[in-house]
Order: sequence, then structure tokens, then C-alpha cells
Amino acid sequence: MTAENDLQEIKTGNGVDRDLAATGNDRLKKAVIELRDLKQVIGTLNTNLVKFSNSSDRWSRKLVFLTWGLVALTVGVVILTGWLIKDAHDQVASENNIALNGQFYTPNSEALAGAIDRGDPILQPKGKFTTDQLDTYLGNFDEIDATYNEGLLSEDDLCNSFSYYIQITAKNAEVQKYLADNHLTPDGLTALVNVVNNIKDKNCHS
Repeated sequence: MTAENDLQEIKTGNGVDRDLAATGNDRLKKAVIELRDLKQVIGTLNTNLVKFSNSSDRWSRKLVFLTWGLVALTVGVVILTGWLIKDAHDQVASENNIALNGQFYTPNSEALAGAIDRGDPILQPKGKFTTDQLDTYLGNFDEIDATYNEGLLSEDDLCNSFSYYIQITAKNAEVQKYLADNHLTPDGLTALVNVVNNIKDKNCHS
């Protein structure tokens, strides 16, 4: 039953009153219809607001999940990038270590390092080597120091490949006398001695 049927109509006996009653009833019916329409509009609006709210909640949740997903992806990319950079750095350091080993461990340098290690005379006439050969040998330490300072040689590689020869060369009396007599400053060798002395790994110290 509609609201119009539920409405109590105004009743009167005379003609003027009947006209007024009819007008009043029409207005009441119109008001009821308008109220009903307004209620429908409000109901529709409320439904739409609920739908929007639910939709907003869903989109908000989706946005939160998407945001966390992007954060996780970003963190993953950063970690992967860091790992790739470290891996590339380690690879470069390894390649430099191989190159420096090839440069340092030549027949001449190995023979000269062997003489230093044994305490044999180095320079002619008592020893077997010329000053040029000793200069070349000492120059290797400049290359090693420069590569290490640029971060292109790891501490482990420095320790494992060169630390022993750095220390015995720096301690050798004949090498020290040669440098002093010729007013030579072995910057690379001196710097490397300091580096090796500060390395915590005891196996790195002779």
C-alpha cells in the first residue's frame, strides 16, 4: 500500500471547503510523493556512498598492498643493485690482483725477492742484480699501493699476494741503504707497510 493510500484525507461539507480540502489533499499527496522521492534519492545516495566507501576501502587496501609491493620491489632492487655492484667490484679487484701478480711475479722479481728473503747480497758486484732491476722491483709496490688506494684491490688479496714481500723488502738493510744513498723515497712501499701493519689478520704479518 502506497503512502498516498495511507494518507488521511481532509473531509468537509460545503463547496468552498471541499475545494480547499481537495487542494489540501492534493498538496499532502504531492508532499508525500516528494518525501517518498526524496527518501528514494537519499536511499540511492546512501547506497552510492556505501558503495563508494566500500570501493574506496577496497581501493585503499589495494593501494596499500600495491604500495607495500612497490616498497618491497624497491628494496629488492636496491639489494640486487648493491649485490651486483659488490660483485662487479669484487670481480674487478680479482682481475686487478691477477694482473698485479703477473706484473710482480716475473722471473726477475721472483729471483730478487728470493735473494731478499734469504738475506743474500742484491746489487752487483756482490749480488746478481742491477740498480735498474731493483728499481723495477720497487716500482711494483707503487702500482700495488695505487691500486689498493683506489679500492681496486681487496685487503685479502693484498695480504695473500704481497704482504710478505712488502715486509721483507722494507726491512732489508741493503734496500734501505740503496734508497738512502740515492735519496729515494719509496712512497708505495712505505704506505703499504703501514697498511699491512694495520691489517687485523695475524697471518698477514711476517
